[in-house]
Amino acid sequence: MLGDCQAIIDAQVGAAQNREKEKLEASANWYCDLINDSLFWSQLETVLKDIEPITYGTNINQSDSTWPDQVLLTIVGIYLHFVTHPEADTMKHMCSHMEKRWKDCDQPLFILALVLNPFEGLSAFGDKAGLNPWMLHSMLLTVSFSEFNKPEY
Repeated sequence: MLGDCQAIIDAQVGAAQNREKEKLEASANWYCDLINDSLFWSQLETVLKDIEPITYGTNINQSDSTWPDQVLLTIVGIYLHFVTHPEADTMKHMCSHMEKRWKDCDQPLFILALVLNPFEGLSAFGDKAGLNPWMLHSMLLTVSFSEFNKPEY
């Protein structure tokens, strides 16, 4: 690759002289070093893997026909991706960010939409969710009451 780098540097510098030549050589050397750095490519691969669930979620949720249960499953999918992230700082930051967004959501609506989905039901929730018929009934009343008592604009 060293010969390739020299060809790149020569092409970058061209007929430049003095200060401009030094600047162009330094820039070309920096890029050649970056291209040869396996850590750069590894980190880039990690970034691409992290962006993938976010872009899928964005594409799914921007549709006019998206249902609240699909939004919830998208949020959960992104959260699950980051909760197992190999980099602790990224995991902490993204999980904290997702938890903050979830707190700002109309949680009962999303949960009820998922429970009322005939293909999901309660199977999407684990034992720790603590969902029972009384809790679901209370959520349904809360959502219904807030829906009928919205101010008219």
